[in-house]
Amino acid sequence: MLDKVLQKTLYKISITFSQEHSQHSQRSPREEIQQPNDDIINEVKPTVLWSGNGYHIYLPIQALILDDFDPFSKDKFPSLFSPYNGKYSDYSVSEVFLLFAKLYLTEGKADPQHRPKYKACLIRIPNTYNSKCLDKGLNSEESKVNVIQKWNGFRPPIQLLTKEFRRCLIQEEINQKIQKKRQNVITNKFYNHNISEIKWIEKLLQTGISDGRKETLRLILGPYLAKRKNNTEVFRILQEWLDKCNKLQPLDRDFDPSQKIQSAKRNPHGFTNLMNLKAKYRWLFNEININKDN
Repeated sequence: MLDKVLQKTLYKISITFSQEHSQHSQRSPREEIQQPNDDIINEVKPTVLWSGNGYHIYLPIQALILDDFDPFSKDKFPSLFSPYNGKYSDYSVSEVFLLFAKLYLTEGKADPQHRPKYKACLIRIPNTYNSKCLDKGLNSEESKVNVIQKWNGFRPPIQLLTKEFRRCLIQEEINQKIQKKRQNVITNKFYNHNISEIKWIEKLLQTGISDGRKETLRLILGPYLAKRKNNTEVFRILQEWLDKCNKLQPLDRDFDPSQKIQSAKRNPHGFTNLMNLKAKYRWLFNEININKDN
C-alpha cells in the first residue's frame, strides 16, 4: 500500500511539472522509480529516501519569495493570517506553500503530523540509522536510511503550482470567515462573565509548568477559558501562560502554540475537574502541583 501511494505521488509530481508524459508503467513501484523513462522531456525525478518508517521525497524547485508578491500578500487573507486566531498566524506565505504542495502532490496521503516550516525542514542522512526503528526492535539493515532514487538535477518552476495555491488560499480564507462567524454565535450564546471562577485553575494560569503543557491546554485551560472569555482574550491568556512555561522548560521545536490553542478551545467536552484529573491523569495532577487546600 505504501509503495502504491509513493508511485501515485511520483506520477502526480511528474504530470504536474513535466512537459510530456509517458503512459503509466506496469512495472513494480520500486522498479518504476529506479529506471529512467526516456519518453519524458524535462522529466522530474526527485530524491526519494527510505527512512525506515516511510518514504521522504525531496524536490528542489525554481522558487520565488511569494510573500513579496501582492497576489499572495497576507493582507489579502486577513482571517488566515490573523495574529490572534488565524490558521496560519505564525507562518509565512512561502511556508504555507510548503504545506499546500505536500497535500496537493500527495493527494492528502502525506503524514498528517508533518507540518513543514523553514526551521523544521530537516533531511534524513543516507546510510545513517533511524533510532526510532532500532528502539522498536528492528535490525540495523531494516533501520537504515537508503536512497531509492536520486534527483536528476531538473528544477521545475514554482509558477506551475501558484495558480492552484492561490485558489486554495482564497477558499481557505472563505472557510475561515465562515468558521469565525459560527464561533462568534457560539460565544455569544454561551459566553458568561458571571460564571464562577475555579480557584485552582486560576492559580494554574499564574504559574508555568515544565511538562504536560499540551495536555493541560487541551484538558483544562482551553475549554475552561472558552466559556468565560472571548476568543482574543483566550488566545492572549494562553499565550502568556505558554511563555511562563517556556521559561521553566523550552517548548519542543515542533510545538505550534497557535494550533494547540485553537485545538484546545474547540474541546467539546469541557474542562476536566479536579476529581477526574486526579483519578485519570495522576501524573498531570502531580505535575501542576495542585494545592490540597484549593
